[in-house]
Amino acid sequence: MWVDLTGGHMVCSGRPQHSFVYNAMGGVFGLAGSGAIITVWLFAKKHYAILTVGLAYSVDQTAKIILEGFYTRIYESGAIDAYITVLQVGSWIGFMIYFARVKERATIAASDV
Repeated sequence: MWVDLTGGHMVCSGRPQHSFVYNAMGGVFGLAGSGAIITVWLFAKKHYAILTVGLAYSVDQTAKIILEGFYTRIYESGAIDAYITVLQVGSWIGFMIYFARVKERATIAASDV
């Protein structure tokens, strides 16, 4: 096993039995992490930045589940890394623009009544 700038790596002997599940597990755990980020937003609803990061991360991880599971050779080759980066940044910017337009409901403090 070793870790470098591109992530963790491991040399295995043999071949995994359920290759789709094996290949998609990184994205599944990433999707669980994005679910945790969105759950944090549920407790701090004033901060749309948290929701934006969680949603953008979930878009990215969903794409990685599909790519790692069904298009493993293309994903492993690194040929689409630039497109994945564009998807990540684009979804983040898109959610930021969308939530920048969301108007918060006005609240009236008890002292104002």
